[in-house]
Amino acid sequence: NPFNPVTTIPYSIPEDVNNLKINIYDITGRLVDQIYNGNQTLGNHKLIWNASRYASGIYFVKMITDTDNISKKLVLIK
Repeated sequence: NPFNPVTTIPYSIPEDVNNLKINIYDITGRLVDQIYNGNQTLGNHKLIWNASRYASGIYFVKMITDTDNISKKLVLIK
């Protein structure tokens, strides 16, 4: 999954969700970007993350709802 500097983050929601947050964290766990915060309807979705202002390295995208937390690794290579 290496990318430079833009990546598409696909995700699927099995039911309508209130309070969905999609955040990007660096390798130290520091929040570097919040790319979504709000309600989401069921179905397949995608977000674009432009990381051109960030350094090369490992980042984590974390999806947070009232009932779930899901994390995936992203590798930014410039």
